[in-house]
Amino acid sequence: MENKKNSLNLNLDVNSKIIEEINLARTNPAEYAAKLERFSTKLTKKNRIILENEEMYFHEGLSIFDETIQFLLDISPLSPLENIEGLDESAYELLNVMKIEEGLNKEEYHNSTFDLEKRLDHFGVFFGEYSELITYGIKNPELIVLNFILCDGDKSRSDRKVIFNELFNFAGISTGTLPS
Repeated sequence: MENKKNSLNLNLDVNSKIIEEINLARTNPAEYAAKLERFSTKLTKKNRIILENEEMYFHEGLSIFDETIQFLLDISPLSPLENIEGLDESAYELLNVMKIEEGLNKEEYHNSTFDLEKRLDHFGVFFGEYSELITYGIKNPELIVLNFILCDGDKSRSDRKVIFNELFNFAGISTGTLPS
């Protein structure tokens, strides 16, 4: 019988690399800081990084790298996140809805099929804190995680707080392409 995860998502390699990248940052923040230092040397004068034909623009320029590197050097290592099939299923369901809806309308997010709590209830039992990170337009796993950790343009660094939340132990990932 085919593994259920294989039928859920054709991007398992990308999903696995995203989890690996997040876990590298969580379990060895100093090593990830060194990685960010290497990335920062690729920043062009126009505040862009190009990696494997993908380009990211950084509003805050080099300062976002410096601030994030210092953050990583100041924190203690955390346990890695364990990938859970029910969380993958929840993420996959949201991806399918987003494909139909062409993205995420934040005004409709609550009280709809987008609602994370409803999806978590549908695919398993949960307790404690939970959160969800969504990004558009990036396909490279390293750049996806880099985007979440840097939180360029978000002064509250909300995605970074999710990645480095010591209360989080599990993760689910789904990746795909919207029709547009």
